[in-house]
Amino acid sequence: NKKGKFILRIEDTDQSRFNKNAESHINESLKWCNIIPDESPENPGKYGPYRQSERADIYKKYVDKLIDTGYAYYAFDDKEELESHRKKSEKEGKTFIYNWENRHDFKNSIHLGADEKEKLIKQNNYVIRFKSYFKEKKEDFIIINDEIRGKIKVDLKLLDDKIIFKKDQIVPKAIGLEVSSDNEDFVIEGNEIILCEGAIGTPQTLMLSGIGPKDHLDEHNIEVLLDCPGVGQNLRDHPLLPVIWKTKPEVDLDTVGPRIQVLLRYTAKGSSIHNDMIVYFNAVAGESYRAIGEPVGISAALGLNLALSSGEIKLQSSDYREHPYLDYNLLDHDEDIRRYRDGIRMLVSLEDNSDLSDLILERLRPTDIDLDNDNSLDLWIRKHVLTGHHVSCTAKMGPKEDKMAVVNQYGKVYGVEGLRIADASIMPDCVRANINVTVMVIAEKIADFIKEGK
Repeated sequence: NKKGKFILRIEDTDQSRFNKNAESHINESLKWCNIIPDESPENPGKYGPYRQSERADIYKKYVDKLIDTGYAYYAFDDKEELESHRKKSEKEGKTFIYNWENRHDFKNSIHLGADEKEKLIKQNNYVIRFKSYFKEKKEDFIIINDEIRGKIKVDLKLLDDKIIFKKDQIVPKAIGLEVSSDNEDFVIEGNEIILCEGAIGTPQTLMLSGIGPKDHLDEHNIEVLLDCPGVGQNLRDHPLLPVIWKTKPEVDLDTVGPRIQVLLRYTAKGSSIHNDMIVYFNAVAGESYRAIGEPVGISAALGLNLALSSGEIKLQSSDYREHPYLDYNLLDHDEDIRRYRDGIRMLVSLEDNSDLSDLILERLRPTDIDLDNDNSLDLWIRKHVLTGHHVSCTAKMGPKEDKMAVVNQYGKVYGVEGLRIADASIMPDCVRANINVTVMVIAEKIADFIKEGK
């Protein structure tokens, strides 16, 4: 519609999700721009009802229409003019559009092939992409939908140095942030500071701000505002490692379709934790543990969903630009490595089933030597185990009596005022699933707490 709230699906990655409803929305919006889609093109390619060659023209016509009707402004690369148009757009609640011509990061701005990008640049066309709620400029500024337009700014280049506290009172109060963006340092103030930097960024910011284990802060000459031993500790994750088989030449490996189509959840033998294990069966696998590469066969990746081991995050310096040190400490607990060892042996034993043996030529990982005894298998596991990319629990929620708890049930940081956390770091333990939905629910719940004044 005229406010840009539709998805213009012209990327090949969206092919599988293209449907009649989306097509209808696109057609309606493009007809508003006097663009009549080809209902039955001779060669529709991968992009629904629109030929690939029409893409640049569609972009330009749509953006021109937005500008002509006053729904958007356009600015050149001149910084002063750009800033003037941006402020005017915000004030009037209109969409802000940026010219990508000759931008050094144009290649990252949109998922198009090299030929399409070059064509857009040469024709001096506008590049714009819509999502259901966000109108993106894909660089350092986003304007959100009409309901909250003008109230929220998202700066994708902003880095926070540390939290500013008012210290002339019994309990320190967070009142702002020292931040930088495009090499410009400035201060953002607020009645309440809410950290949503994730389970790596949030503990880093807390420690740089003087909230963390005293001994560790002293190591980096950071003034201790609050000795909070739980910050950066209790790092939880889902260890992941595949068993890889090379398939017989006659086995057709589908490199285009979904890789993971079968999951297995089970409880490890002798475990007191229900459904603590998971297996991802991959229809295509390469020889590498970390990437597909050249497809050679199939794999079954073992995951430990409720690990007893925990790691930590530490600062490497007092410079906010230096990434913190992550020690995942995966499978350190004896029960974790036992469950994992048994799980790998269970997956290898599937080779005895004709349904699998008919497909495979040989097992690539682990080798028979790796499986020779528990010590050799443990060594192979510890050497190759991967992160499940579900880092969490590094500023955990808990009762005040728990010395390792960082926040209360409302996400408020103990020992200070005006500071709250809403991300995966406040989880006490990692859930038995991907953590994205859990994090979204955390955000929604804490948003409710804020509205309720809790």
